[in-house]
Amino acid sequence: MFHSSLLQLPREELSDLARCLGLSQLFKAHLFRAFRVGRMSLRLPDGQRIVVDASQLPWILLNIAHIYCYDDYEFVEEVKPREGWMVVDVGAYVGVYTLKAARRVGSKGRVVALEPHPASFRLLKLNVELNHLENVKLLPYALASSKGMRKLYSPRYRANASLSREYAELWDEKLEDFEVECLSLANLLDLLSIDRVDLLKLDVEGAELEILEASGEALKRIERLVVETHLDICSFEELERLLVKYGFTVSMKFDELAPDQAFLAAFRHS
Repeated sequence: MFHSSLLQLPREELSDLARCLGLSQLFKAHLFRAFRVGRMSLRLPDGQRIVVDASQLPWILLNIAHIYCYDDYEFVEEVKPREGWMVVDVGAYVGVYTLKAARRVGSKGRVVALEPHPASFRLLKLNVELNHLENVKLLPYALASSKGMRKLYSPRYRANASLSREYAELWDEKLEDFEVECLSLANLLDLLSIDRVDLLKLDVEGAELEILEASGEALKRIERLVVETHLDICSFEELERLLVKYGFTVSMKFDELAPDQAFLAAFRHS
């Protein structure tokens, strides 16, 4: 369901957001959404700033909370970005995880962020520039099972944009669609001349199994993964079986606020 106001969010989520972002920022976001102001700037818990479209409120706030408050992409120590790491952020949206990872890996590390939605990519670029991040490379591509052009289907909340029309329609009856350029994981790593990725973060709105099944030998170049998993599209058992085959140990964290969503961490033992 797409909530149009912060006041429509469950009380527990509002309480978590207040703790994560502060009451003053929540009130500011409520006003921006109510008066349909185009863009607003928010201060992230680590002091960085992010610009968002008012049309993406209030859900963008929950995106921030998942990354900074709940640590859903860092629920095991092995997948917390560290200094000097190479991190690939697939499905970067407007850059919340990109900014956090870039701060963590430092000047000796690197973050490559992929975002195919044109409007989200523009804000991603703006937010990287706003925070003067020189260790981030941005690419306007979607990750898929193969290289080529495909349609990206976008509901009003653009973070749920997906290569799967069926998945996007779960969020909104009215969709925009865009022709976007897709790469497979092997294509991407070859394009970047990367032999080893310390951490691959995958948030691809229902395409996670398609991508990982098609990645094959390219998965041997990945040391760790953290995947937002949509259990109404694919099962944890399928993903676990696939990743174990390529030598990963797999952990899962279920999202208490979204029963059809979970976060998967996969890593190799040194």
